[in-house]
Amino acid sequence: MKKYILGLLGLVLILGLGAYSLVSINSVREETPHNLQRPIFEVYPDEVIPDEVVLLPPQIKPLGPKRAQIAIIIDDIGYDPAITVKLLQLKGPLTFSILPYAPYKTALSKKLKAAGAEIMLHLPMEPTQYPRVNPGYGALLTNMTQKQLMENLLQNLNAIKGIQGVNNHMGSKLTQFPALIYKIMAVIKERKLFFIDSLTSVNSKCKLTAGLLKIPFAQRDVFLDYQQSAEVVRKQLRVLVRLAYLHGQAIGIGHPHDVTYEVLKAQLPQLHQKVELVNASQLVHTSG
Repeated sequence: MKKYILGLLGLVLILGLGAYSLVSINSVREETPHNLQRPIFEVYPDEVIPDEVVLLPPQIKPLGPKRAQIAIIIDDIGYDPAITVKLLQLKGPLTFSILPYAPYKTALSKKLKAAGAEIMLHLPMEPTQYPRVNPGYGALLTNMTQKQLMENLLQNLNAIKGIQGVNNHMGSKLTQFPALIYKIMAVIKERKLFFIDSLTSVNSKCKLTAGLLKIPFAQRDVFLDYQQSAEVVRKQLRVLVRLAYLHGQAIGIGHPHDVTYEVLKAQLPQLHQKVELVNASQLVHTSG
């Protein structure tokens, strides 16, 4: 009888701990408007490898005593805590860009900041394929009134605490509208943030506008994982390094894919021998 009672108590304890664990996990999840589904990561431009590196000798070395620098931004953070934690544990630094309405945005932003990682806002903007391709809830659209645009922008900026900069999620259409980009950049300047153009359109007006407003700015050089293939990610990392050798610095953007994590895990030790890995904020510059 005593063994039966002890066994029953043990079962109750196990079930209780299990229920507590589920509550703890579920409490991390935040409410998202309209039960939003996970958006697609990106609509990649046709040109994924810059023409200037096609004929670049593979063994070119950086000029001068200063080491070439690269920054790697991981976009679309906020939907997969497990892969985010795994990326955080890599020998970076890596910069993490968080979607404003992702279900785990607050929990992950706190975890990333506690670990000393740099975080950005991944600001959704209208692509040329809209509405067939939707950049997600809260996106900035070209047909919005100025009031709607500003309201959405401020809500996005306020959605994540402690961001140091902004880069665009999609936006191949909106970034071509100088007047709209100027309004957006003016608020980013007021917030004392930097801006990195994900460069989803060759006709983007972000660089010009950032120069006019004297905002710390840079633009993406390489999408690391435009195809979820280890071979592609390794090739794009080689291109990234060669661009850094050519220009002194380069920025790569990746996404929270398992293949991206596995390649970075294997390649980062070698990258540290070739270039200096830095946060994205270290590669922005003010011009104009």
